[in-house]
Parts: sequence; structure tokens; C-alpha cells
Amino acid sequence: ADDRFAPSLFGPDCHIFHLLPAAYYYAYKYAHSFEKGILTAVNSGGNNMSRAALTGGLLGAMGGIRAIPQRFINGLKNDKAAIPDGYANQGEYLMDLAKTVAKGKRV
Repeated sequence: ADDRFAPSLFGPDCHIFHLLPAAYYYAYKYAHSFEKGILTAVNSGGNNMSRAALTGGLLGAMGGIRAIPQRFINGLKNDKAAIPDGYANQGEYLMDLAKTVAKGKRV
């Protein structure tokens, strides 16, 4: 079956009763591929932003930082207001932040 139609099964909106089952479905089905899971959630129509964000959170929690393709990190928009001093770009800052949190350190 074409997974882009999952929102038809679970509901296309961001209501929690529709959002959670769809995100859990994508996270389960694509546990082996962060990229495939995210892209399928994004391209499924409906309120894809919330569904893809939750799917990404679940897949990231399961696969860790290494599961996220480097091109996704490198492709982040470099908004100067979001980049603290000492970092070359937003991707570098977010990777450092994720590593700090993963070590149980306070931010």
C-alpha cells in the first residue's frame, strides 16, 4: 500500500487522535530509515508539518543523531539570530546542543 494515504486512515488534521497514530505508524514502518520516514510523512498531505515533526522526533529518539542524514543538518537555514557566538552555522550549533543534552548536561 502507498503510505502517503495513511492520513486518510488516521485523519489528515493535527488533532491528537489523528496525529499520534499516523506518526507512530511512520516511525514503526520506517524505523530503519529516518529519511524515508520523514519524507513520507511530509509528502502525505494534510497537516504534514505536525505529523512530520513528531515522526522525526520518534525516529530521532530511536536512531540517535547518526540516523539523521548530514544533508538535512547542512541544509538548515542559517538565521543569524538563531546562531550563538562561536558557531559557524545553525547545523553545527544544533548538533552540539543535541550532544550536550544526550550527555545529560544542562543547557
